[in-house]
Amino acid sequence: MFNVGPGELIVILLVALVVLGPDKLPDAARKMGNVMGELRRMSNGFQDEMRGAFNEVTQAPPPAAGEPEPSGPAKLEPVANTDAEPEAGAESDDPAA
Repeated sequence: MFNVGPGELIVILLVALVVLGPDKLPDAARKMGNVMGELRRMSNGFQDEMRGAFNEVTQAPPPAAGEPEPSGPAKLEPVANTDAEPEAGAESDDPAA
């Protein structure tokens, strides 16, 4: 998370030991651990809330009452070719013809 190597960690612990002393160091470490745990729980809760909100938005709405659920993609019906010339003898709706 903080990208701290083992050498840097030893220096941090030695400085903390000198500043806090051997009596207060365990209590300070415990409090720091509790704070980090609480921050992690809050972060996970926030992430869960955001994921839930995004999933609600991206999901399709449920079908209305009485409507059957679609079983697959909608089937398309063929469309008549309107560019073709009418057959001989067939009437046309085109006034120019």
